[in-house]
Amino acid sequence: MAPNGITITSIVTQQAGLNIVNSQGEVHADTQQVLWTSDQSFLDDHENKSNGTTVNGSLRPASYELNTWFQITMNVVVDAQSPYIGHELQLQGSISGWDYPVASQLAERLTPNNAGPYSVTLFCGYGSYLPTQPWGLAGDIAWSFYDWSGPVPTPTPSTAIGSTRLELYGLTSQLTPLYNNRVDVRFLRAFVLPATLTNTFKD
Repeated sequence: MAPNGITITSIVTQQAGLNIVNSQGEVHADTQQVLWTSDQSFLDDHENKSNGTTVNGSLRPASYELNTWFQITMNVVVDAQSPYIGHELQLQGSISGWDYPVASQLAERLTPNNAGPYSVTLFCGYGSYLPTQPWGLAGDIAWSFYDWSGPVPTPTPSTAIGSTRLELYGLTSQLTPLYNNRVDVRFLRAFVLPATLTNTFKD
C-alpha cells in the first residue's frame, strides 16, 4: 500500500485496433483485455535488440485507432487510513521519452468517499495532439494524482501511487487487409517505437 493509501490493482482496456501478436506468438483479442495486474511479473517482456538497446515491453500490447483518444480503466484500492478519502483526485501518468501526460484533462476524477475498490476511466492520448502517423510507447508509466480539493492542485512525491508496465500503439485500421487484422509486436518495436521516441512523426 502506498503511503497515501491508494494502490493500483489492475489496468484493463477495450481492444479497439489491430490485434498484436506478442513475442510469444500469442494474440489476446478479448473484448476487455487485461493490460497490467499487481502481480505484473508474468506480463513483463524484455527484448534485447541487436543495437544494444532494450525494449521494456509487455506480453499484453494493445493498439488503438489513430486520431482518437484511447480509453483505459484503472482499478485501485483505497485504504481506510488514506488522507485522501473524500478528496477529488485527477490521475496522471508519465513515461520517459513521452512528451505529454498519458492521462489528459479529459480523465475522470476519482473521488473515494469510503475505503474499498474503485475504478476510474482514463481517456488518454498524445497530449492535445492526435498524430496522423503511427505512434507507440512501451515501459513503466509512473502514476500520480492532482488533489483538486486543495487551493492549488499540484502533484508531489506524496501523491505517487506506483507504476505500471504498458505497451500501447496508435495504428490505422486501414492496415487490416494488409496484415490479416494482426501485426507482429517485433515489427512495431523495430519501426514505430524508435520513430515515436525521436519525434520524427510530429508535425
